[in-house]
Amino acid sequence: MTRRDVKAPPLLDRPTDFWKAVLAGRLSLIALYAMDPMLRVGLVRAGVPSTLLVRLSEKMAISKEQLYATIGVPRATANRKVRGHKTLSQDESERLLGIARLVGQVESMVQDSRDPEDFDAAKWVAS
Repeated sequence: MTRRDVKAPPLLDRPTDFWKAVLAGRLSLIALYAMDPMLRVGLVRAGVPSTLLVRLSEKMAISKEQLYATIGVPRATANRKVRGHKTLSQDESERLLGIARLVGQVESMVQDSRDPEDFDAAKWVAS
């Protein structure tokens, strides 16, 4: 399955439903990688939920603090937003979405290789 073969998920009409599916693991990060750029702009403008910071750090097997530093969000700010279930600013959203897209791209490449067994794209990106 190539990037062109992936259709935009119907959940994009409602960004909160899209993010719920991603955060619950029902929708792979490949969807972010394959998404039309203008749809991604809409997600950034709506704001990425701060809980993606926690989910992505777990998926990448790195500390939240390491992810915060990578995307340039102060720890106190990130923790406050996560506790309050707030969305990230557009700038923060764009940077986090970039990392999530990269994980999705690697996941897509591994799937295309036909040998995805025992390969963890998120951990590979983190390393």
